[in-house]
Amino acid sequence: MSGRKEPEVPKIAVFGDEIAPEIDRQVEVMTAAGVHALELRGAEGHGVLDLRGDVRERIRTRLQAAGVEVFSIGSPIGKVPLESPRESELERLKVAVEQAWFFGAPRIRVFSFYLPDHDYPKYRDEVVHRMGKLAALAAASAVVLCHENEAGIYGEPIANCVDMLRSVDSPALRAVHDTSNFVVAHEEAYPAAYEALQPWLDYYHIKDHGHGKVQPAGEGEGRMPELFARLKADGFDGYLSLEPHLGGGAEAFGRAARALRKLVEGVGWVWR
Repeated sequence: MSGRKEPEVPKIAVFGDEIAPEIDRQVEVMTAAGVHALELRGAEGHGVLDLRGDVRERIRTRLQAAGVEVFSIGSPIGKVPLESPRESELERLKVAVEQAWFFGAPRIRVFSFYLPDHDYPKYRDEVVHRMGKLAALAAASAVVLCHENEAGIYGEPIANCVDMLRSVDSPALRAVHDTSNFVVAHEEAYPAAYEALQPWLDYYHIKDHGHGKVQPAGEGEGRMPELFARLKADGFDGYLSLEPHLGGGAEAFGRAARALRKLVEGVGWVWR
């Protein structure tokens, strides 16, 4: 053996529920495209927090048989109005943690609450308090929360994401970089968001945005080819989670996957 280190390459993942509701069809299409990691948001007509009993067991069995790992629970935690009761999201997070343990996923995707308006300083302390409580529960449960920059929440602008992550200051709260969502928010997805969030970045949601709608990776205004070149240069070897948002179905997934593969192979990575 030469002892030569293998090159660092990312792992391709997908939101399977954008392919089809049925887990069998999700697995069939994603594995045919060479994708073996899933951000589990829903299957068999149920959101991930509502999976129970025989349905949940069958999904896990099917994924294991196909060699598909659940790398993240695509939960809706924090995707609620800030006026909602404080305890409600903590209770829902306990359910998400249960699902993470059941499916062997170390991560849970979360959000930072819808605000009544854009008076960010007015709501900042309450958001930080709530996210801190969620992060504390996650840390005690041996999982990591990964915050997505979603439209209308506190953590939509880059500066708010940084403020929240720095203020909570927990290894159990990391960041997801969603190029399309930053473009929609009139924020610079690359290099500004990448560089500002780099200390906390865990993985990436792959979709672009241009001409007023979601586009496949690299076909919008998010400077994704440049982002990928930077990720390669920085030695990124985590997850690229494909979230097509192109209308759903196998054909839309295929279009999104081909665009992502073009970017991946364009910087010299291996599709896996």
